[in-house]
Amino acid sequence: MTAARLNGQLVEVWVNFSVLLEKTGNNQSARIYNHHFLNTNTLGTEYISAQRVATETWFCFQRRFAEVVRARVDANGMAHDIDISNGSLNDACKRNVLSAVDQSRFIPAFVGDTAVSSHYVEVFYN
Repeated sequence: MTAARLNGQLVEVWVNFSVLLEKTGNNQSARIYNHHFLNTNTLGTEYISAQRVATETWFCFQRRFAEVVRARVDANGMAHDIDISNGSLNDACKRNVLSAVDQSRFIPAFVGDTAVSSHYVEVFYN
C-alpha cells in the first residue's frame, strides 16, 4: 500500500481495505484491495479508498461494542451524511463516535490521479 500524505507530509491513517477470498475447485486465493467493496460499482476495482487521518479524540466507557460508521467523503476530504449502525452504543458514546468522524480530516478516494467522492466505512470497537 502507498503511504498516505496530506499536504505533502506523511500521516498515519486508518486504512480502509477489503479482502476477497475465493475458492475454485481445490485452489484458494486471497486478494487485498486498497478499498472496501462498497464503491466498486461506481469507481471500479482499482480506486484507492478515502482514509481517515489517525488522530483519535473519541472515548467511550461502554463495555464491549462494535459499531459500523458510514459516511460520504467528498473529493475535498470532507465527511457528509455520517451514520452509525443501529444498536449497541449508549447515547453518550454514539455522540462521541459521530463527533470524532465529523471532526476528522480525510484523504479522499482516488481513481488514478483524480480525487473523487466515495463512501467511507469504519468499525469502531473496544
